[in-house]
Amino acid sequence: MIELDLSAVQDNGYKNFKVGQNKCWITNISKKTSQSGNPMLLVNFRDKEGATLKDHLVLTQSAMWRVKQFLKACQLPHTGKVTIDEKDLTGRHLILNCIAEAYTKDDGTEGTAIKVKEFLVDNEYSFTKPEAVVEEKEEETDIPL
Repeated sequence: MIELDLSAVQDNGYKNFKVGQNKCWITNISKKTSQSGNPMLLVNFRDKEGATLKDHLVLTQSAMWRVKQFLKACQLPHTGKVTIDEKDLTGRHLILNCIAEAYTKDDGTEGTAIKVKEFLVDNEYSFTKPEAVVEEKEEETDIPL
């Protein structure tokens, strides 16, 4: 029998993303190396209710389709050769379509993790730069008053 005193425990406020579409923004992105030695991007997301989620994008040729989908959802260049500064990603709004994925914990029990199934454009936000606006000046006239 396990006896626990949880009377003084306070909720830490942690919230996870829900299954389905979650509008969010990128709070942080950093380059890392996976356990298998592959380069990857670790991306942190947050929604308006304070829920957070981390995802990783492996930068190998076979996984580049996912990176392309991510960049497209961020409304950034996503074809050909691209160079993107990490700071240009921070604050970008997008939609994460999430699923619940079952897994076996180290102790043998079953758990569920929220995973990103796909990255989608949030059409409520536009990150494209507006075309330059050319002001037309009215012609000056030399009419005396």
